[in-house]
Amino acid sequence: MGTNAIPTLLEMLRSKDTAVKAAAVKQAERANLIWVSLAEERDAEAARGFEILGASAKDAVPTLIEIYGERISPDSQLATSFALG
Repeated sequence: MGTNAIPTLLEMLRSKDTAVKAAAVKQAERANLIWVSLAEERDAEAARGFEILGASAKDAVPTLIEIYGERISPDSQLATSFALG
């Protein structure tokens, strides 16, 4: 992966789904019609990516702090705080 993944990981933390979209996607997945990654899943994946990168992702800290302050969603804030840790 490497530090080239940082822009993608930051974008993942900024993703947000409407309640209607999330409910529709979950219903469709239960019926095995589709598989789509919801924002909460992308947040967790991004946090894991930052965990793997560790100190090599230090240049992303200012943007991570910015994303945390944007209060995009509780999941995004949690994942961002995890990434900062």
